[in-house]
Amino acid sequence: MKARALAAVLAAVIALASAFIPTWEGNQPVAYRDIAGIATACEGHTGADVIVGVRYTPEQCDEWLKSDVGRAAVGVGDCVSAPLKVYEWAAFTSLAFNIGVSRFCASTIARKANARDMAGACQAIDLYVYAGGRRVEGLVRRRAAERSLCEGRS
Repeated sequence: MKARALAAVLAAVIALASAFIPTWEGNQPVAYRDIAGIATACEGHTGADVIVGVRYTPEQCDEWLKSDVGRAAVGVGDCVSAPLKVYEWAAFTSLAFNIGVSRFCASTIARKANARDMAGACQAIDLYVYAGGRRVEGLVRRRAAERSLCEGRS
């Protein structure tokens, strides 16, 4: 894909994922520890820059969301070599945003996508419903929505 076309597709993926992810992440401007014990703020931002108990501004939350979604989308693009439809890439971006790009790239989802088994890749999204060692109903619902998006049904 030519650079200009790739940039347009990536922008569409980021826009779709940026609209999709906050539905599942919510927005908690005061940093807290999530179910897995990870310091989290805003719309699912994690990292060394998150300090539990600190309140972050809406501008900081927006900046983190854009940066984090962009990083996840590029990460998916780097580890999936098969052609992706915008909605598949956006679904994978949402998952990578949530579980981490490295974990996504090592996943059954990425392996199946690279084998051009998109139906299998979308179906494998259902496997990622555990946090802190237990099945989480919120993740079950999120993964169902990501799978639906991946399959082009959203």
